[in-house]
Amino acid sequence: MGSDMVVALQEASANRTTLFGVNHHASASERHALHLGHGQGHDSDELSPLGRLQIPEVRQTCAVLGIQPLGQWGYTHGVNEHCVAVGVTDWQSRLGNGEATLSGADLTRLVLERSHSAHHAVEVLTDLLEHYGQATPDGTSDDHIYLIADASEAYVLETCGRYWALLKCGHTRVVT
Repeated sequence: MGSDMVVALQEASANRTTLFGVNHHASASERHALHLGHGQGHDSDELSPLGRLQIPEVRQTCAVLGIQPLGQWGYTHGVNEHCVAVGVTDWQSRLGNGEATLSGADLTRLVLERSHSAHHAVEVLTDLLEHYGQATPDGTSDDHIYLIADASEAYVLETCGRYWALLKCGHTRVVT
């Protein structure tokens, strides 16, 4: 299922606060939970707790508040302790599905746990895409759009497998 996502940076809001919103379209049977992940330090040899893939942990992860589909590890959207917000939605490109390993939700959680600004989140996400690829949990698609924002800047990252295109947002942006 897809999502409608919107960001309005400080310049565009009446109270000079960056606003980030997600309307996630899901079937009535698909349940989600609010999940608080605490930031923590990790040893250099620790691996991220993804069952099907071994990704090295970073030294320090950030605290994250995210919306988590029940039965999945990742988040459809969330915000971390540095006020970095990330949302993901599916889309379909003309390219065929490639070999992929991470879901869009997994990537969203990893980015939120590892980034301290919107620009840094883009760097983390593109690095993970290039190294591991992506897919939906059922493996039917590897195309996603990510909306990434912090208090002062926002980006849209359209992806297909390991490929991506980046747009730096102006004062407002809507993705649907």
